[in-house]
Amino acid sequence: MSRTEKALSFFRNGYNCAQSVAAAFSDILTMDESALLSIATGFGAGFGRKQLTCGAVTGAIMVVSNHYFDHSAPTESKKRCYRIVREFHSRFTEKNGTDECIRLLGVDISSSEGYAFAETHALFSTRCEGFVADSVSILEEIIAENDAADGAKTP
Repeated sequence: MSRTEKALSFFRNGYNCAQSVAAAFSDILTMDESALLSIATGFGAGFGRKQLTCGAVTGAIMVVSNHYFDHSAPTESKKRCYRIVREFHSRFTEKNGTDECIRLLGVDISSSEGYAFAETHALFSTRCEGFVADSVSILEEIIAENDAADGAKTP
């Protein structure tokens, strides 16, 4: 199963966008799938349904942080993480126009009416699944590029 398929399977089974993206990369991270699903929970729907930064974006940022942060060189690895996060963000926003959940969905899901509208119009499957897939795809490209530059091989 590809990472995109894995992320979409999580999403379709009730996990939020942040959880789905983060857990899809458990094979290359220092945290197991269960821990990733737990720690990413509050980031869904733009930070607890505040609809700020899309959860698919924050899930990807968690992956970058876990994959590239090195405790033996915190200053340098932090700089590297920031650079890679900026690159991810640039590619995601170029593709989708924004990283803001409310703008990506086009409806305020923090209200019961807005949430009902999103469900009735299948926005979570027609839009959010695309953002999850985009995040995974972009992140796989960026990890491959950065790991290749390091001479590392990522599964």
